[in-house]
Amino acid sequence: MSTPLRNVISLAILASFSTMAIGSGEDDAEVEAEVSAEDAIKVKSTELEKAYDENEVAADEKYKGKSLLVSGTVESINKGIGDDMYVTLGEGSFVIGCDAYFADDHKDDLKSLKKGQKVTVLCQGDGKLMGPQLRGCSLQSGGGGGEKASGTATASE
Repeated sequence: MSTPLRNVISLAILASFSTMAIGSGEDDAEVEAEVSAEDAIKVKSTELEKAYDENEVAADEKYKGKSLLVSGTVESINKGIGDDMYVTLGEGSFVIGCDAYFADDHKDDLKSLKKGQKVTVLCQGDGKLMGPQLRGCSLQSGGGGGEKASGTATASE
């Protein structure tokens, strides 16, 4: 087996295990109840990914456990192990993207999303696995009918 093929297979296996680890985390509905739009740090998904790529320790200090208002482009809409629903945000220039996890009651919002759509999500930063992880997310703009946080401005693109 060639080295590039082994690398791709290894990455796929690692991604599968990463998804399993995330799926066993804290319940997104509980995390969502802790997230505050008033205190949210506004950040683009690409800025968040770059911060974690440059210095994970500094990025965790700034974003982990904090309310974040993250804007970006939908790269994919997914279900992980245990049917956890998540959206990968980015701009296509990065390989991994930011994974934004949603509670089951946001299923209708996620069904209305499309790849390439610009969105803003309110979440809690949850560190980095393969890329930045966001838990307890709710769609703030860009979807079809999601609840909007009152007084929340979207981060500029």
